[in-house]
Formats: sequence, C-alpha cells, structure tokens
Amino acid sequence: MRIVSLLPAATDIVVTLGLGHTLVGCSHLCDAPVGTAVVTEAKPPAASAHSAWRVDWTAVAALQPNLILTRAAPGHARVTGALVGADLPVAIPARALEATGLEGVLESIQAIAAECGAGEAGRRVTDDLRGRMDALLEQSAKTRHKPVVAILEDLVTPAAAGLWVPEQVRIAGGTATLIEEGMPAAAVAWEDVASVQPELFLAMTRDRDVLSSLQALVALGARDDLRWMWRDIPAAYLSQIYALDARLFSGPGPRLFDGIAVLAGLLHPDIFPAPLGACALRP
Repeated sequence: MRIVSLLPAATDIVVTLGLGHTLVGCSHLCDAPVGTAVVTEAKPPAASAHSAWRVDWTAVAALQPNLILTRAAPGHARVTGALVGADLPVAIPARALEATGLEGVLESIQAIAAECGAGEAGRRVTDDLRGRMDALLEQSAKTRHKPVVAILEDLVTPAAAGLWVPEQVRIAGGTATLIEEGMPAAAVAWEDVASVQPELFLAMTRDRDVLSSLQALVALGARDDLRWMWRDIPAAYLSQIYALDARLFSGPGPRLFDGIAVLAGLLHPDIFPAPLGACALRP
C-alpha cells in the first residue's frame, strides 16, 4: 500500500493505525514520518475543492500511490459519516473524509483501516478512543455546573468554531454557545459573543499551534474597540481566556479526542488534569 494524504487529520489516522510506513506523500501541514514527500503548498487551490491548498498533482502521480486521502468537497459533508469517493485530477483511487461529528470520525478511522487491510487495528484504535471519550463524559456528567464556553477559530472576522467542537465542549462538561453541534463554522458579531456571557473564552487559528493562536489572541486583546467586551464577559474577570492548539480541534482525526481532555482540564480542573502549555496558554 502506498498512500498520499492531503489532509493532516487523515495523516494522523494512518499513523495512529500503525501504517505510517505506507505514507509516500502528504500536505505541508501534516506530521508525517521522515522521508514522506510534501506535495502541497500554502496557496489557494488552483482547481480542486478537495484540498485547502495548492496540490502538485504531477508530484502526486509520480509517487504512484494506491490511495489518496483528502477532504470532502464543501457542502457535501453530513452530520456523521465515513468516507466518500473523490474525483481528482489524477487517475488514482481517492477517498474523502466527510465526518462533521465524533461518531463520524470513528467511522472514518475504521473505514480507512478497512481500505488498508488493517481492520483489527481500526477496531483497536476506535475502541480506545471511544473508551477515553466515554470515561470523560461519565466524569463530566457528575459536575453540577456546566460553564458557558465560546470558542472562536477566526479572530479577525470573528467566527465560532463548529462541526465537532460544540460536541467536544459538551462531553468535556461545558455549555457550547454561538453554534450548534455539526454545523460548520459561522461568522458572529462581537456583540453576540458578549451576549452569551462566556465563562471560558477560547481562541485558535485554524490548523496552527498554540503559539500562533496566542499571538492572534494577544493582538485581539490590544484592540481599543473591544475593551467594552473584555469589561463585560465573565471569562475576562475570571481570568479564563486561553489560546488553544487548533490542531486538537480542527480536523476529523484522533487528535479531537485529545482536545476533549484539554477542554475538560480547563473547565473542571478540580476533576481533570490541567492541560499542558503546549495545548492551552493564557495571554
């Protein structure tokens, strides 16, 4: 098996399944094994809706993969689901991840495992992830207070993080706001953020690490036109404002389950371990 992954979450799935040696190509944002060819660059895609960046299809074809993993085209995703076929500019079998919820992510992992002849590894990985999620949910369900949470994935033109993120918040023992589970990210006004009175204000920059998110959050805090909001929301006077490692929240892969644990530690530090600074930082 020779796999090219155009999506960081898909790369994470392949590696978690113990199939990292099958990766011959990946996107520039993937944490792939050393020696894996990079076949994308950080520019808008020229012709394909199946990647968030420009793909060097000539390089992809030269790697002679048996399978390409990518994302579902915009507007195609369902609330839950596994994999769908994808029409790409190369004559190579391709599968697109279309999950928008955690159950769909687990289905995707099993489906990729089946495609690669690693069904047993798929069951083992999904059982482990589901077990971790269920254990967190059982513990968080015992908490009386479910703090109100606002998570933004764009701080320039404010946008509430959607898809599985509200679900992650709920499982971690919080009350998600601004957007419903399974819905794509949506633009919001700063007045909307203030109106929900978040007790925890979280910010991330899509697909980036915690330091990138922290820089964006610091810039947001320096804006004179938003001083009124910081005076108004409980998260500010409770000192519950954090930058997040967006990679734990922005792709349909196994890192989402680590993201739940991070949220649980922020929401209920009396019950769950506090997250590492590599995952969440105060400005």
